[in-house]
Amino acid sequence: MSTDATQNGKGEKCQAPKDFDGTESKYKTWFRILEAYIRAYDNLFPNDQQKISCTLSYMSLGRAAEWAKHFTNEHTKIAEGKRIFSPGLTWAEFIKLLDQTFDLRRTRDRARVDLAALRMKSGELKQYILDFNLLTSQGEFVMVGQENPCLPGMFLDSLNARLQDKIEDQKDTPKTLKEINRRC
Repeated sequence: MSTDATQNGKGEKCQAPKDFDGTESKYKTWFRILEAYIRAYDNLFPNDQQKISCTLSYMSLGRAAEWAKHFTNEHTKIAEGKRIFSPGLTWAEFIKLLDQTFDLRRTRDRARVDLAALRMKSGELKQYILDFNLLTSQGEFVMVGQENPCLPGMFLDSLNARLQDKIEDQKDTPKTLKEINRRC
């Protein structure tokens, strides 16, 4: 898509949004520019389906492209040789789906929920450690330069019972994630 400023029929200029790649930290800015573009050219996007189509056209890179492809497969059908959106799909519902996927705050909240539900499966300690570290990072539990004091307890509580007992029965109970990981 072109990123040049263009003029609508009213003489107003508006910057076209750049293609979105799915990076959560860029989502709010990208979507704000996209909404301004759609408002400036409201005559081109008179209904929800055209707003959704426009938005999908700017989701052509990386994770956003995969999401757009999946969304299109799930929410459209072929009728009379044309691809149409599911009846009743609204712009507000579409925005809600976008926010659930790309809004950093919601990503953080989802990671925190997933972390609370995380449990180590028998024989999968390495995978559990990877999942735990990923979710704590996404949930922003790791503070700059130091470990959140809640993390060791959260980590131990989600280990399988055998490993929990092994660690808690040690003479010096580990106090940090690094110490726990070394002893697992």
